[in-house]
Order: sequence, then structure tokens, then C-alpha cells
Amino acid sequence: MRILILGGTRFLGKRVAETLVAAGHDLTLLSRRPGSAPQGARQVCAERGAGLGALKGNRFDLVLDFICHDGEGPGAVAVSVDPERYVLISSTWVPRLWSGARADELEPEPAPPALDLPAVTVNYLSGKVRAEQAVSGLRKAGRNAVSLRLPIMLGEGDHTGRLDFYRHRFADGGQVIAVGGGHNSAQIAVMDDLAQAMVQWVAVADIGRFPVWEGLPGEGRSVRSILERMADAVGPTATLVDVPVAELARDFPAYLKQEPFWRESALLVTEANIYAAVGMVPAVFGHGLHAPAPAASPAANLRPEELRFLANRQTH
Repeated sequence: MRILILGGTRFLGKRVAETLVAAGHDLTLLSRRPGSAPQGARQVCAERGAGLGALKGNRFDLVLDFICHDGEGPGAVAVSVDPERYVLISSTWVPRLWSGARADELEPEPAPPALDLPAVTVNYLSGKVRAEQAVSGLRKAGRNAVSLRLPIMLGEGDHTGRLDFYRHRFADGGQVIAVGGGHNSAQIAVMDDLAQAMVQWVAVADIGRFPVWEGLPGEGRSVRSILERMADAVGPTATLVDVPVAELARDFPAYLKQEPFWRESALLVTEANIYAAVGMVPAVFGHGLHAPAPAASPAANLRPEELRFLANRQTH
């Protein structure tokens, strides 16, 4: 296939690009990061709008759009390169704006967010909602366009620092906060595994079958069990200390701003699951746990304050 990836130069997008090239596809990347395309791929190094302008008139069998966060993006792709199929990469957090239970739910009537989320998260997800609505408009116009919502994922090259947050904590063997006891559930995908599923999905599945697909790796596990697995892999035995969310919000809100898992909750895996569509059994999370965390990390800066907070709790 002739494939265009918008973005695709780090983490999941990078691995998808590398896998597509290895599978023999003719790949073009549009990215503002020079030299970041895998060997064998063509790169257009430009901002999104200018790059689509440079590609105008080219035709692609497939476009994977990792960087669209607004309602104008999907239509601009359709006008510029007229792809046979278009996939907007979105997030399984989108239905949580309205406390949805299924990862394939479309937005109900517009309303204020149902959850108390940080403004930056609401802005990001709201942008994805507008992009998904634009995809629905393309479908109504007869185009083969879909949204693919992806879950939290961990693996090599994770620029979000989620894994590093706990690598730092478990490495010193001290007490570590378990927000709310870690009893909420998280559905964490293995990045390499998800990349393989995506590449197979675009190759063999009828992607136009559903307006929204999802990449959930299963029903989820408790965050506490995930943290215990991390602790065992990193080295020294750490003690998890259950701390209620309300207490942290009152006495240590900075922790809640950085801790990556406490807002997670499980969504229902649907018929529109890409693993099921290609007959893959999702891998169990565990990749990369033994690697050391980088010394320069926001997570490391917060650790002394966390230890003081825990010590103060013991003295009261």
C-alpha cells in the first residue's frame, strides 16, 4: 500500500512506521522533526498544513493521522491527498468526558465534562471529539474514514514518563503511595504489541465496518497489581501505602497531578476491538520494567516531598 502517516516519529507512531516499512509498504511521513523517519520511508519535514499543501495531488491508499486534535484536520487531509482510507488516532479516554462505559461510544449531546479533569486533559480530549465528529462527517459523505481509540500504553521510548514515575520510586526501596489503595482498574497495552495489531488491522480488516474502533488489550487489572509487578521487576522491595484520594487532594495535590494511573478505569471491550479483528491475543504488560529510569525526570523531583509526606502521616 501507499501509506501516509501524519506524525509517526516517536513512541507508537514510530514503531508503526518501522513495522510498515519492514512489511514492504510504500511509506511517507509528514513530520516537523527532520531525520526521524525510518530508513526506507520518505519524509516531508513541515508543519501539518504546509506539509499537506506540499503533498496536494498525491494519492494514498491509507492515511494514519496521529496528530489531529481539531475538527478541521480530517477534512484537510481529504481535500489534499484524497486517501482511499483514513484513520484518526484518538483515545479511549474520550468517552470518559461523559462517563461512558464503552470504548466505542460516540459523543452524546454536548455537555460539560462529567469528570473533574485537568483543563489540559479536557482541551486535548475535546479536540479529539471534534476530530471524531469530522470523521463522522467524512463517513456521511461516503468516505472510508474511522476513528481508532487507543488506551494507555507502555514500552520503550515512552515520552510521557509514566513508567519512569514508578521506576524512580521503587528503585530506592522506600514506601510508595498507592492512590486510593490502587483498587481502580487500568487497561495497559504493550506498545510493540499494539503496533503489530494496528499494522495487521489496516492490512486485513474491513476498517469501514465500524465508525469507532478501539485497541483495549483486555478487561484490565487493578492498578495495585500493576504496581506490585513493577516493584518486583525493578529490584528492592517497596511497601505500598494506601492513601485516600481526598487526603492527597488536600495535603499533597502535586502528587495527583503527576501520578499516571489513579484516574484510570476499565471500559468494556467491544466488537470493534482491533486485536479481535486480527485474531491476536494481547500481550501481558511487563516490557521494559527492568530498565533504569533516567536521572533527569520530574518524577524524581517529587520523590523527596513524597517521602516527607509519608513520614508526617506516621507521626500523626
